[in-house]
Amino acid sequence: MSSDGEIPRKEFLRVAAGLIGAALAQPSWASDSPSGQPAAQGAADKFAERILSDTATAMLSFGVYIGDRLGIYHAMAEAGPATVSELAARIHLNERYLREWLALMATAGYVRFEAATSRYRLPREHATVLCDENSPLFMGGFIELMACIFPTNKVIEGFRGGKGPVPEDYPPEHWEGIERSTAPSYRNFLTQVYIPAMPDIAVRLRAGGAALDVGCGGGIASMAIAKAYPKTEVFGLDVFAPSIERARKSAVSAGLGDRLRFDTYDGVTLPAERFDLVTLGYTVHHLADPVKVLVSIGKALKKGGSLLIIEANVPETIEASIGHTYANWNYGVSLFYCMSEVLTEGGPAYGAAIKGSEIKMLGEKAGFKKIRRLPVENPFDALYEFKTG
Repeated sequence: MSSDGEIPRKEFLRVAAGLIGAALAQPSWASDSPSGQPAAQGAADKFAERILSDTATAMLSFGVYIGDRLGIYHAMAEAGPATVSELAARIHLNERYLREWLALMATAGYVRFEAATSRYRLPREHATVLCDENSPLFMGGFIELMACIFPTNKVIEGFRGGKGPVPEDYPPEHWEGIERSTAPSYRNFLTQVYIPAMPDIAVRLRAGGAALDVGCGGGIASMAIAKAYPKTEVFGLDVFAPSIERARKSAVSAGLGDRLRFDTYDGVTLPAERFDLVTLGYTVHHLADPVKVLVSIGKALKKGGSLLIIEANVPETIEASIGHTYANWNYGVSLFYCMSEVLTEGGPAYGAAIKGSEIKMLGEKAGFKKIRRLPVENPFDALYEFKTG
């Protein structure tokens, strides 16, 4: 593990195996012998990496369609090495969209990134496949055939300076997918590993404190806290009303309806000195005004309380992200949802691959005095604790 907490791809399976093995008992169906002995953990690790790689590749393909549709590949082939700004000016596209697209392409190796000059280039052999329609190797048509499932046209509008995607452009299953993708961390690590990494906060919650999850979605993290700390009051807020309704129903079904309260709210003005713990799980990069929300949270913390931020564990730089499957996946979901939607709302649009340096900068702007990355190894999650004093 590097000094700033990043986990290179070659260590991905090793760390994942240790985390999963420590947190989960092998389910009964995961057996490769009549005697019911657990299947080799390594096989499950390899299959999990395969799923991550395949989904990253799927989003990459939609990104390739955008490059083909907007003529970005042709422009790159003609221009040679170029910075994001130079390329955006050449083809008259939104620079923020183009930056995320180039990060997606570079981390997958479709385009090359030159760290010394911050320039991107399209290799000649790749141009043959992506630009030359007379080449027997041209693949643009194959990409176009399968690129109509995501709200790709809305993203393309954003590239062109128009209105990008908004929540209404995504089907209901989109929100369910988000919750199901983050649920493993909440169910297996939040109360077992993450909160215990803040011992003073764990003591408060065991004694009967108050916890708030901002951007709670369907309430999975909130319910995990309520189950682990039965004396603690737990609250959840989210701007998306259907998620709050689902959270309320889930809390009742779990027998937690009397201890869990959910409401539709953006977290901008919270009660002062009310909570021992506030959590922002995969939420900071979705905020249209993250500093305003962080200031509100700082005021809402009791003396000695903590804000726990969870975001994707990705490298700080493009060059360190090249060949990094999870970084590539995050740039894909960011281009098609996280970054694009926030940019449409007029926000800063840090994207799903928000960096640790950016999170710390936001905390400093919001007035937090103590900011640290928690010493927890996880290939998917980076954890930050903020305190006001």
